[in-house]
Amino acid sequence: MIRSLGYATWFLLLAFVSMSVAASAGVDPSAEPLGETEGDLRGEGPISGYAVDSARNHSINTYWIEGSTGLIVVDAQWRLSDASRALQALKSSSDRPIKAIIITHPHSDHFGGLPVFVGAAPHAEVIASLPTVRSMAHDEQGFRKNRLVDFGPDFPAALPRVTRVLTEADTSLTLDGVTIEAVTFRGNEAPATTVLYLPEQRALFTGDLVNHRTTPVLYQGDLDGWIVQLSVLSQRFPNARTIYPGHGAPGPARALIDEQRGYLILLRDLVEAALLENGEVTEADRKDIACHLTTSFPAWRTSAGFANRAALIDQNITWVLQGWRVQTAGSGDPIDFRDTDE
Repeated sequence: MIRSLGYATWFLLLAFVSMSVAASAGVDPSAEPLGETEGDLRGEGPISGYAVDSARNHSINTYWIEGSTGLIVVDAQWRLSDASRALQALKSSSDRPIKAIIITHPHSDHFGGLPVFVGAAPHAEVIASLPTVRSMAHDEQGFRKNRLVDFGPDFPAALPRVTRVLTEADTSLTLDGVTIEAVTFRGNEAPATTVLYLPEQRALFTGDLVNHRTTPVLYQGDLDGWIVQLSVLSQRFPNARTIYPGHGAPGPARALIDEQRGYLILLRDLVEAALLENGEVTEADRKDIACHLTTSFPAWRTSAGFANRAALIDQNITWVLQGWRVQTAGSGDPIDFRDTDE
């Protein structure tokens, strides 16, 4: 895991320099980028979308793709009220019916609004990978249970049935005349993430495998696997032009993948350096790591209900250590950081 003393010391030196620059410039690691993000997402050709500013400083994307007679929806928002706003944007942009709804991964901010979309299109296919179906059905991470406590009637007590389950062999789909390549990556930001590629548009829908200027959430603890999969993603879809992420604006595929991977590598190396230097990640180390990351990636939003990036980075460090078995499980349970104040 740990590379060498020279490598670790180098990253600690980088951290010190960046923090000194930040302090002299008056940078506050806990401060967040200002401005609303809710609104239409610009897509190419048949692709449109809408970003909802949901609870707790959380911006979430829903996309729709025009087929020959209808629309294919990608991800369904968090709360029922969020989904209603996204659905209204969809109806304002197109009068075509929804033919299919695809859920990219089993996190509640992407499937909680599913009843709203199914209610508007009761005959639409609901599509997800087998790991996503299993997680949603059995609430393996407790997401549904927690959200019912958090949001009450604004989160569904029951979910519509997935009507088409994607297996490992289902790598090519044709939905309403649209050709889609589907690949499910296991063990990254989520237990499994289904990436969708439209070769004609060179468009890549990545769920949360790649986001845009959004601080990652490492609850799953598989930091190393996520880094590797980002390299695999580049190799698997070398012709991708635009990424449509789960959070943040669409952007150039190569740049977004590289930036996401760079953030995760820097987090990994800083945590490893602290472990090598001190035998543990101290409170001072945690503050240093947060300062370095917020300085190196200054325009990134917080997410997952955290009031600021520093708090999320601190929790991410806990989750990384749990994933590496350097720290015992328990202190990273999602229920420990739930903040019901909106």
